[in-house]
Amino acid sequence: MITNATGYSQSRGVKLLETALQEFGPIFTLDQLKPLARDQQLSDTHLRFLISSLASADWIEIIKRGTYVAKSSLYS
Repeated sequence: MITNATGYSQSRGVKLLETALQEFGPIFTLDQLKPLARDQQLSDTHLRFLISSLASADWIEIIKRGTYVAKSSLYS
């Protein structure tokens, strides 16, 4: 489990990221995240905010628009 998250929004983002890693591995797309976000009652707007927050916090890297990679020593 990923730890060191603070705040409600970041914890929701980390929960989404953990689910994405389990489902898709370290590289995933926005289209893959949308159904996971809906399952967690997150709107598309909130999903985009969480992705931006995760990128700003160095949890993920934006490879190109709509494609992301998890930044973790497990995937190095």
